[in-house]
Amino acid sequence: MRIELQRLAGSGGFDALANRLPEMSAPLLNGLAFVADRDAGQLASTDYLPPDAGGQLPQDRQYFQLEVWRFNQPPLRFDSGAAVLPMYVRVSWPYWIPGVASVTPQAARRQFTFVVSLNR
Repeated sequence: MRIELQRLAGSGGFDALANRLPEMSAPLLNGLAFVADRDAGQLASTDYLPPDAGGQLPQDRQYFQLEVWRFNQPPLRFDSGAAVLPMYVRVSWPYWIPGVASVTPQAARRQFTFVVSLNR
């Protein structure tokens, strides 16, 4: 995930990436979305600066969905003068099940959350 976030920060700028991340709210909805394959060997952004066609992950291999938010309260709230961007991440699975026409509803997926930071 760090490599993909660094790609996005390098492509659009660190502050642009930070400002693209939605702030956390309750309930936790509509984070910046990524998908990963079953072994997490390939991860790609789905809506913000998605990779070119060769770097995209086919639907039938999109097992994990990762969503990222920025914090809305100090001390972890993003400061454009800071050297780091703290983020809240939710990983949920299974996102797509091969042969099924739509994504698995969020309420039916397993999930794990954690905090990560990206250095400028």
